[in-house]
Amino acid sequence: MIRRLLKAALRLRAKKYLLIVAICLSCCAISGCVDSINYLASYSRLPKWFTLPPGITRADVIVIRASMEPTRGGEDIKVALIDRKYKTLAEVSGKSIRLGNFVLNVVDGVPEITGYKAEIDEHGDRMPYFYVVDEPTFKKKLLDENGIDDPTLRKRLLDGPPMCPKNDMREADLSQNSEGGPCLIDPDDGHLGQAPNSPSH
Repeated sequence: MIRRLLKAALRLRAKKYLLIVAICLSCCAISGCVDSINYLASYSRLPKWFTLPPGITRADVIVIRASMEPTRGGEDIKVALIDRKYKTLAEVSGKSIRLGNFVLNVVDGVPEITGYKAEIDEHGDRMPYFYVVDEPTFKKKLLDENGIDDPTLRKRLLDGPPMCPKNDMREADLSQNSEGGPCLIDPDDGHLGQAPNSPSH
């Protein structure tokens, strides 16, 4: 795994590949083996484990998640928040639980459900990206189907108003809010209400 990533870094001379190698080496020092590396899709909001520094927007950062063999403490993911110059802004570790084709990640007691979608990167390679799942009804369905009954996890994942419905332009459209109650507009989008091309489940 490390050898393949080193070859990619030398061939493409890209800082981001060198950063991936650094993350892999860091994980290997802890647990001995990295299973996979994934980028957060550009249309996804940031996981709740990260807070953007002042003056930095969602578009200014990249998130990389490394899945690895569990440590003695049970941690099996390492996630890094970096800027466009590939400087690490924050780094966290946590645990994951498979939910079929989705994953429940828990960092410092804060859970997020993530999915995968293959996309073409800037080099023309087809890569698996991950994204944060926000729809409360779908999250509840995943938890129920996979027997996740921990009351604390469920409360943190499911409490709060639903996401606002969106129109054909992927912008929040309150006229489509049939329940008439409050709804959430993703604050990490570039401007009010827009959520570019998030995948359907």
